[in-house]
Amino acid sequence: MAENEKQTAENLVKILARCLRMYEAQAEILRIINRIEARTDKLREFKVEQNREIPDPEVITNIYVDLVRQSSRVHAEIRGLKAGEKTLARPFMFGGKQYDEEYMHA
Repeated sequence: MAENEKQTAENLVKILARCLRMYEAQAEILRIINRIEARTDKLREFKVEQNREIPDPEVITNIYVDLVRQSSRVHAEIRGLKAGEKTLARPFMFGGKQYDEEYMHA
């Protein structure tokens, strides 16, 4: 195999590996977006319960704990995504809101 052909084959392998990583990153991003949407639903539920005339403290506590757990998962998955793919090391925005670092939009 000529040197040029060998280099072309190596470049092709690198490109295919990169495509695979991007495909896997796409699946991770979709999972994160689904978690963000579930968290948004839980936040709405929390606000509805909080605005009741006589809110049930036990219900509010359970919803809040679940909301914190979901927020933590979103943060952890975003950090994992950024660590695994350096080209995605920028703010994670969805629906005009930022969901990473020290910020989680309420």
